[in-house]
Amino acid sequence: MPEIMSTYKGFRIDDTAEWKMIIYISSTGLSAHLKHRENPLEPILCLADETWAEDEFTLLDNIENAVYKHPQLFDDFATEIIISTNKLLWVPTKIAQKAEENGEILDLFNEIYSAEESDIFIDTIGDLTAVYTLIPRLGSFLRRTLSGANINSELSILTSRFRKRLAEDGTIYVNLRDTFVDIIAFDSKGLLVAMSHEWREISDVCYYVMNLIDVWNYDKNAVQVSVSGLRDARINLLKDLRNHVQFVMQTMLPSAVTKDGMPLAVSLKCSLS
Repeated sequence: MPEIMSTYKGFRIDDTAEWKMIIYISSTGLSAHLKHRENPLEPILCLADETWAEDEFTLLDNIENAVYKHPQLFDDFATEIIISTNKLLWVPTKIAQKAEENGEILDLFNEIYSAEESDIFIDTIGDLTAVYTLIPRLGSFLRRTLSGANINSELSILTSRFRKRLAEDGTIYVNLRDTFVDIIAFDSKGLLVAMSHEWREISDVCYYVMNLIDVWNYDKNAVQVSVSGLRDARINLLKDLRNHVQFVMQTMLPSAVTKDGMPLAVSLKCSLS
């Protein structure tokens, strides 16, 4: 098993009802943050920050070990769990609801990916539904150890927030992470694409964005491209995209995102009361 890099921080919390806990799980790590539910001036606390090498064969063990290593994760907080995965299928909510009623939601998901029914999660965002998974048996583990937690995918959180900022000529949001980039594209009517790609070079991300612009016939002189995420990669991508697209900018984000190492989806959750 690869060595897990670990940071353990325990905090004295007098009243857990005053705090919200946000746990972020990906293929390469787990982090947990506490946000005060009433006082925005209270600093965000980091309860856990674990990282490991990406390996699907040890991923569930790494997640379980990370949870058990941090006993405060079992305290009686209102808990949000964010799952970062590229194994996600968007379905119109009407179709998803009908598929669930007929016991066909797994069949629908397995047309693209592969999972057991207990391994999939479902988020509904108005007329859109995300069906997703990360690793076998994660669902049963989370429901057993962190029962009552609200579970969402990272892409669902980003899509829900950014769709409130529709622009007449379309907007593309790009969020750069260590090995994945989230790309969410809208036209004036709503969502066109929300997906995560692996990337190694900034040229990979630039290609994804420009290909998306071509496929959806965006006007390069009108579409807005907003970039967030890793600082150095973000600066380089902004520079490259400005050679091709007129309106390229950094994404306007809540102040919580300035916390070092905090994933964007966690920051967005922290900005909500």
